[in-house]
Amino acid sequence: MGVFETVVMSYIIYMAIALYGITRGYHRYFSHREFTTSTVQETLMLYCGLLCGVRSPLTWAGVHRMHHTYSDTKLDPHSPILMSKWRVFFSVYKVPTIPRKFIKDLLRNPRVMFFHKHGKIIWLSHFAITYLVFGTIGIWVNLMIIFFSYIGYGVLNTFGHDSQGPVNRFWISLIAPFEGNHQDHHNNSEDNK
Repeated sequence: MGVFETVVMSYIIYMAIALYGITRGYHRYFSHREFTTSTVQETLMLYCGLLCGVRSPLTWAGVHRMHHTYSDTKLDPHSPILMSKWRVFFSVYKVPTIPRKFIKDLLRNPRVMFFHKHGKIIWLSHFAITYLVFGTIGIWVNLMIIFFSYIGYGVLNTFGHDSQGPVNRFWISLIAPFEGNHQDHHNNSEDNK
């Protein structure tokens, strides 16, 4: 398999995993509690989110809830208006502490806490199994998925806001699945009502 085919295959796999794990899981389910689901679905969403190289679901949801509560203010953990766009784009911003009020429900979820505590071991195990089954190509696909994830959600956090606040940009959905409706999402979020 050539480089082009590997990149295309990685992108397709990334879009499926990110849609299920990040958009549906970490974002809509764990951060905003937009629907209910089974324990099996929760676990699969947590696993897929982790495969994208994303931080702990506890941290991800807590930071996202802070972002909604404090959007584009000094307390927003990743406002591209108030901090370097490069820090936001590459997700190198620091959140020293997440107030308990943003994660208290997640602290009671044993699956979230399991993935929070053991995420690195699960992730490394996945890499090892992928290598044993698919060889070097499996590692490259995993690395490309992580690359697409960081770029995709960096693009969302950077270009999903302008000087006026959250904006809709359809093209963001091409790299952060179904997340281009950022202004609509902020306006309709229960956190803002």
